[in-house]
Amino acid sequence: MSNITTRILWVLLGLLLVALLGGALFFTFFLSPDQSATSSTTNSTIAPAIATISSAMKTGNFTAAVANNQAVQNDPSASAEEKAMALTASEGAQYYLSGNINDLLQDIGSLKQVVLDTSLSLQTRVAALNALALSYPDASGDQAVTDELYKDPPFSTYLVPDQPTLSARQLYDWSYNLLPTPEAAIHIAKWYGDQYVSHPYLSTSTTQTYIAAAEENLNNAESGALARAQTDPSYTGSDQYYVDYQFWKAIVIGRLAAQNVPPYTTEYQSEFDQYINFAKQSPNIHAKALIPYAEFNYAQDLSAADPTDAKAELDVLASDLNTLPVATSTVGFVRLIRNTYIYPHSDQPTGSTWANIVELEAISPNFKSAINRIIANVATSSTTAQ
Repeated sequence: MSNITTRILWVLLGLLLVALLGGALFFTFFLSPDQSATSSTTNSTIAPAIATISSAMKTGNFTAAVANNQAVQNDPSASAEEKAMALTASEGAQYYLSGNINDLLQDIGSLKQVVLDTSLSLQTRVAALNALALSYPDASGDQAVTDELYKDPPFSTYLVPDQPTLSARQLYDWSYNLLPTPEAAIHIAKWYGDQYVSHPYLSTSTTQTYIAAAEENLNNAESGALARAQTDPSYTGSDQYYVDYQFWKAIVIGRLAAQNVPPYTTEYQSEFDQYINFAKQSPNIHAKALIPYAEFNYAQDLSAADPTDAKAELDVLASDLNTLPVATSTVGFVRLIRNTYIYPHSDQPTGSTWANIVELEAISPNFKSAINRIIANVATSSTTAQ
């Protein structure tokens, strides 16, 4: 497989993988014991509803998440802080149920108000800002999301035209400058790690600068996660942020390994194995939903060094893909494959990306069969690669 096509597909995955996580990442940020400034504003009647939203999003019960958010919004005893917490908690739930982009656009408009409301706690505002940074991937690259998110100041100042991932990184920079969180740090690290694979002709000095930034932010995320684990013993169980951290840690280490950065060249395999084993045992639905993404990235990293090992991983992935309901467009990995096949995104030309998937299909016939099952009866645009 060519290095350039591999790099292009990595960018596509980086853009869409996080769609599974959405607003759920704020749960630990709000509800763990160390967040006393926020939890102290939650009264005894509203707290159970917010906790239910957290649980419902983790289990994929989006109907319950929507219902409990509506209950909080309509409760005259709920404070502005509590309403903002519930809103951020349930971000994307109605969209996941309906598939209607207008539902997500409505959430984006509401979250922007939360971010700009200086009467709210900084924790609440930063959690909303982190959720906004994920909204473009939530919609699988729908341009309407970019238009809504960056249409007015101060958000418009963070827009880089035709570069949604850089625009999102700048939102994470804003978030981290307001209040450092491991959520923001791990995604900043991912962006810097991606630059080698998305821009292979960068100068050596620029590449080294990006590598250093990726490592710095990876370390920041790790130290933040460890600090949170010390204050919340349940954090390393099924907590949503821990799921996110473990997954993205493996991805970032894989990016650094691709650039032959020690010690990551000897760590990426164990990192992927660790995440996949963790996710299989986790009761969190998002952890399990990310397994196909982890297997795909793992196979990508293996393909350059050992096609035999890559085939074994692709065969495992094919088996998992064959259990997914392909008629449901809200299934993350199914949506990723279909969107790659149907139309281009600004960060990834469809022809090159699909050609890369075809190269992976040549390694594993089982993977090819699974992909064909996903794209069967899907109408493609005129730009789709042959």
